[in-house]
Amino acid sequence: MKKVILFTAIVSLFAINNVQAQAGAAFGLKGGLNLNKLDPKTTGITSDMRVGPVGGLWVRAKVLGFFVQAEALYSTKGGKTTVPATPFTPAIESKLNNAYLDVPVLLGKSFFSVVRINAGPSFQYLLSAKNGSVDVKNGYNSFVVGYQAGVGVDIKKIGVDLRYDGNISNVTKSVSGVKNSTRSSVFQLTVAYKLFGVLND
Repeated sequence: MKKVILFTAIVSLFAINNVQAQAGAAFGLKGGLNLNKLDPKTTGITSDMRVGPVGGLWVRAKVLGFFVQAEALYSTKGGKTTVPATPFTPAIESKLNNAYLDVPVLLGKSFFSVVRINAGPSFQYLLSAKNGSVDVKNGYNSFVVGYQAGVGVDIKKIGVDLRYDGNISNVTKSVSGVKNSTRSSVFQLTVAYKLFGVLND
């Protein structure tokens, strides 16, 4: 079922371009940075921010005064977590570096052909997960449902977006029947370049 949802989301990234003749559509590239923090719900565990790259493709189509924008992004997430020391054990520090294929599908509204607001679901497929150089992918869910919301500015072929990216489902798996509730909190800043297409208000 997860693969079906992911496949449907990816197909929508390109199928949306079919409305170009009726409403206008544009296609391009984007890249930027994620400022990410893992949010473990386990008492005592702390986490720090991590900066990582994000980039990929986007397509946007005008529909009935709004726009739909779908993207396929290589997105790095993670962070440093610390389990505090006890009288019997030392503190445990993990430096997590995870990579995802993110497919956000956003509904938005533009104002004066310059400013945009948008929000929608984000389907996230885990590509890799490492603690330092150690592979820890088995400890993470392979598919995560999230959401994105933010604002953007377009000037000719260049666009700048600032978004918040959160999770609805947990990024980590349950262990021995114990629910491990960890989610990712991301502030994302990207710059986009329109390769082709026309968007008419």
